[in-house]
Amino acid sequence: MKVVHRFINLMSIEDAFWILVGFIRSYPRLWCLQESSMLNDAKSNFRFELTSIKAIVEAKFPKVSQKLYQTGLSVESLVYDSMTSLYSNYFHSSTLLRIWDQMIFFFNTTDASSKRRGIWLILAPALLIIKEKEQEILGAKTAKEIISA
Repeated sequence: MKVVHRFINLMSIEDAFWILVGFIRSYPRLWCLQESSMLNDAKSNFRFELTSIKAIVEAKFPKVSQKLYQTGLSVESLVYDSMTSLYSNYFHSSTLLRIWDQMIFFFNTTDASSKRRGIWLILAPALLIIKEKEQEILGAKTAKEIISA
């Protein structure tokens, strides 16, 4: 909803609608975390990448990983929140449109490496934000405090 809200503020409702339709059609299960990574379905690659993000968080930020486990908070929720916040609140409108344009372009190619690049444009902010907010996350007492950090 944060991304949709930003699109509607940047352009006409019809243009925002068609951009989102194109994005979802080119990668229909991008946000679906129920798809098994064992399906080897190109449309389910986000699952593979999210597994990689979890492994990176466990390796690079073991205390954060343990804190998330203790509070019952999933890495997925931090990835989703950081992506939507960064890509809807923190960029100038022209920069935001260019980033989303790149993501849509990468998702619409037949080249697997380009599709992965598009996925990493979505996932990378989570690692950056976790790195920058590590001390706040570790000092948080509840899952709500972690999310607000």
